[in-house]
Amino acid sequence: MVTQKNIADELGLSVAAVSKALSDSSDVSDEVKTKVKEVAARLGYVPNATARALRSHKSKLIGLLYSGIEKAGLSHEFFSYVMDSFRKEAEKEGYSVIFLQETPSMDYLDMVHYWDMDAVAVLYCDFARPSVKRLIASDIPMVVLNFHFSGKISVQSNSYYGEKDLIQRLYRGGYRKFALIEGEGGARAPVFKERVYAYYATLKELGLSSCGEETCKAYDPMTSLVATKKILERTKPDVLVYTDDVCALSGIIHLKTMGITPKKDIGVVGFGGMRMSRLSNPVLTSYVLAQDSLGITAAAELIKWLKNPNSYLPKRFFIDGTFQEGDTARTD
Repeated sequence: MVTQKNIADELGLSVAAVSKALSDSSDVSDEVKTKVKEVAARLGYVPNATARALRSHKSKLIGLLYSGIEKAGLSHEFFSYVMDSFRKEAEKEGYSVIFLQETPSMDYLDMVHYWDMDAVAVLYCDFARPSVKRLIASDIPMVVLNFHFSGKISVQSNSYYGEKDLIQRLYRGGYRKFALIEGEGGARAPVFKERVYAYYATLKELGLSSCGEETCKAYDPMTSLVATKKILERTKPDVLVYTDDVCALSGIIHLKTMGITPKKDIGVVGFGGMRMSRLSNPVLTSYVLAQDSLGITAAAELIKWLKNPNSYLPKRFFIDGTFQEGDTARTD
């Protein structure tokens, strides 16, 4: 195992000087810091986490709460990208990210205290769960994805703007008869509600009303097929608006079985910009959420808080996505 003494011997420095350089102390020049870090990297030096925590009174651990996605788990594309970008950004600053979990004897906050975690990132969970309420109510520095709590950092997809942009583009593409198929997200329903609010508000601004609505389970192909069938039996829209890409793609499957061609016969749009939406044939018209930016912003702001605990003010951040021009609807 490479130690600080090995680095010190190679550079002709004291162990104390090497230690200060590795911890970015102002007592050591930038030139010395650079040389020490270069040698440390070349030799494969790994700092002792326990010793570092004792010296700094910080564990350099961030707990990540992600639970409750039925069936998808860690394979859920959106959250896997957010988690990966969050982890990479945190690791750049020397932090390690570990999953929070409950046990029969410890809830989430107990685990945070047991591991002496410096902060928590909440990506997905049931906020009605007592153990989650207890965690949120604590004074642990915390960032929450797509929800806002007083005293916490909130990093949110700008879903309202994204849905509004989609509807306006469809209107300029000539569509006038809009129908909505809404994915209900259970404990996460507010995430989809923003898209629904934007849908109705934008139609009202354009002097239109929705000609039909159906609900299905979010990211659930089978219930989306049923909802698509029901809405086409009741009304004759010229564009179908889905609140997520998975439901939109399954809706297209139903349309094809009926001999209906997306874009030519009826417009179809999704939301999220999942990878499968770009690989499908035809490519789905959608709005791409900025998954990487969400994770990077969440980690960067949380670490700013940890570095400046007495002056940092938790804020709310809205991250814009981008329009995905596919082949399933006419747009401007």
